[in-house]
Amino acid sequence: WNYRRACMFTLFTFWRNMVQVLLIVLYTLISGYSGTSLFEDWIRLTFNGVCTMPILPPGCIDEDFEEEEILRHPDQYQVGPNSEDLNA
Repeated sequence: WNYRRACMFTLFTFWRNMVQVLLIVLYTLISGYSGTSLFEDWIRLTFNGVCTMPILPPGCIDEDFEEEEILRHPDQYQVGPNSEDLNA
């Protein structure tokens, strides 16, 4: 019952980090590969901490179906094995 929750958390984490990396790459190109840092270390750590907060509640409490429901009706849970949702 946690397939969708795990995928949502993984994709959010991937895109959050992709934003940070793209900003750093663009700054590197603009600054002429000078080696200066765009963000101080504490800013990057704060960015990761703050951007993790929106995904924590759904990541901790979201359930597609109850476990007993899935065991009774396994066809409802074929979204994951069939790659029908949250695939990149």
